[in-house]
Formats: sequence, structure tokens, C-alpha cells
Amino acid sequence: INSKNDKKIFPTFNSTVKAVSSYFSVAENNVRTALQELMEMGVIYKTSDRAAAGNLVRVLRVDWNKAEQSGLITTKNKV
Repeated sequence: INSKNDKKIFPTFNSTVKAVSSYFSVAENNVRTALQELMEMGVIYKTSDRAAAGNLVRVLRVDWNKAEQSGLITTKNKV
């Protein structure tokens, strides 16, 4: 993910918890629990991404098909 200033952002578990908690004014423990549940469902998973310095960083990714199958999102137009 690239930010506004083209700096690459690595969505790690802890950075995601802090960002979501801050943005939505929700307790970090609640966000951590919800994120863990999404991971157990297979909607969110960890993978490795290479930083500019060459080191590997464990980041979160979304399985959009599982997100849709679980009813969290929809990609179809509703009439």
C-alpha cells in the first residue's frame, strides 16, 4: 500500500490494530479480537513483503473472495 507521499505502508497486525483503534475510537483489545477472528475465518491472512531496505516484513492481506462469501462485503450490484 502506498501513502499520499508515495511511502510504502506495511499493514502489520499491530500497526493495523493501532490505526483502526485510533481512527474509530475503539479500544485496541476490541480491534485485536476482531482482527484475530477475521484471521481465524481466513478473511485476513499474514504474508511477507519486502521493504525498501531488503528485509522481509510480515504484513496482513485480505482474501476478498472469502470476505464476500462470509457476507462482509458484496461486489454485486443490488437492485
